[in-house]
Amino acid sequence: MQKRWQVFVALGLLLVLALIPKLIILPKVTKQLRAELQNEFQTDQIEVNLQAPWGWELLFGRLPGVELTMENAVVENLTLSHVEIEGEKIRLTPQLLWENWEAAYEGAERLEGMVIVTEEDLNTLLWEELDPEQTLHFVILPTGVALNGEVSLFNRELDFTLHGRLEILQESNVRFVPSNLEIQATRVPPFLLEVLNQNYDLVVDFNVFPYPVTISEILMEDGQMRIKIGVIP
Repeated sequence: MQKRWQVFVALGLLLVLALIPKLIILPKVTKQLRAELQNEFQTDQIEVNLQAPWGWELLFGRLPGVELTMENAVVENLTLSHVEIEGEKIRLTPQLLWENWEAAYEGAERLEGMVIVTEEDLNTLLWEELDPEQTLHFVILPTGVALNGEVSLFNRELDFTLHGRLEILQESNVRFVPSNLEIQATRVPPFLLEVLNQNYDLVVDFNVFPYPVTISEILMEDGQMRIKIGVIP
């Protein structure tokens, strides 16, 4: 009977030891990553799900899966209404995990996501950075982006619309490129667009995520855009 009891105790101890990474290490790494994201993106609306069935994988710098979601994250003063990232077979730096519970990214078999930016997000940035009187506003359409507003010319207030498209620049930047300018519904000469392109450059850099991001596609919709992002393996 005593021998059987010792076997049960030994099995119990082994089970406890086997669960330590799952019960202690995984929550600590999750908490640390969430705090880093909260500080980097200025939002506390974050969900972090690190998928490691036993937790031992982390000790060897391996993470079978991850899911991240954020609401109202801020990148270069631009608010992102929604961010979601998911990945598989992620490689981390074991030493930093042991020392600081830090999930330092080294690579992954797959890591990709989606960012949603709304008209409200763009206009908030525009008003805070360039137009505190809020005389200008962006409109997001399936065909591109338009900037509407008024311009004062010879003591007259004239309505204008600047049409443009969004292009991917250097893999991780999104740039607004003017394509047509209308004043009082009259199209202006193309050389004025060249002046705008040369002197005004509206670029947002998305390479501030904890992983090296590349932008693969920008999907335009009524009132919002969806930006597909991937991560360099």
